[in-house]
Amino acid sequence: MNLDDGVRSLRTAVMAPPTAPPEGVPPSEPDENAIRTYRYVRVLIVALTIGLLTAVAVERIAAGCLLGSISAYYYTPARGLFTGGLIGIGACLIAIRGENELQDGLLNVAGLFGPMVALIPMHLNVGTVEHPSREASCIANAHRITDVRPGDLREVAFGLVTAGRVDSIRNNTIALLVVLGVGLLFLGWLIWYARRHLRAGVPVPKWWPWVASVLLVVGVWALYLGAHDVYIERVHFATAISMFVALSVFAIVDGIRTVRLQRAKKRGVAYVVLGVGLIAGCVAIMVIGGITQWDYTTFTAEVWGIGVFLVFWVMQTIDLWNHTSRGSAILSRGPE
Repeated sequence: MNLDDGVRSLRTAVMAPPTAPPEGVPPSEPDENAIRTYRYVRVLIVALTIGLLTAVAVERIAAGCLLGSISAYYYTPARGLFTGGLIGIGACLIAIRGENELQDGLLNVAGLFGPMVALIPMHLNVGTVEHPSREASCIANAHRITDVRPGDLREVAFGLVTAGRVDSIRNNTIALLVVLGVGLLFLGWLIWYARRHLRAGVPVPKWWPWVASVLLVVGVWALYLGAHDVYIERVHFATAISMFVALSVFAIVDGIRTVRLQRAKKRGVAYVVLGVGLIAGCVAIMVIGGITQWDYTTFTAEVWGIGVFLVFWVMQTIDLWNHTSRGSAILSRGPE
């Protein structure tokens, strides 16, 4: 595929209108159960995101200090909601069907990387015996560990940060990749079956999103087996960044479709602004924080990204409250 074909395919994926029923066939009434299911899944994403931020806020108040990143709260009593929330959000993002292959792929990528962010914890520097790091002291405070000597503090904090970390990464990675492999095999069978049993009015499923997903999972396997140290130390940050990028692009694409196909200009522009602002804001915070050497740069960037995503998802949930997708909203309401 040359560059022109690639640009044309991308434009089609973004701007292709929803498929209307054949001439003379009235639009079918939406299934109320399907609408309620999509509604609950979207609301659950909002609830889990708020829960994750609340868990971090509770530990900030209880410990009296702030860690350098939200990911570091994996090592505090907030671990349960941190990991469970990201896994739940990831599952919901995968469950929601995108408007087209591009948007569905973006949701699936974000949904895949969410659990990886949760289950592959970052490494923290706990300092030395004489000078425990600020992170170590804060984690000790979060676990209500008080009245200990500096040496004891280092040992306690080091144990909290490192105990079982590599073993947990091994277990979680293998289990997650096996689950994804089984899911991809089943999805491949569904695509094969759908292509052999075509139905009128139902688009022919394409193979390329499935192939891309398979290559992604194989790539993760290869990195884990062939570059184990790099995987343990770098994958957490790489998947977190990739998740934010996928959600940002999804919001931009949804905003463009809302403006061009639904003629809802204000709402569509808001989606685009939020999508651009998510990544632009994170990059600006990281650059400024890197120059100033601010301890809370990563935390601020993560809060910004999660906050912008939360605003976008709340708006989209309200927008599509009575619809399963943007396509059904376009077909039912028409231009605004």
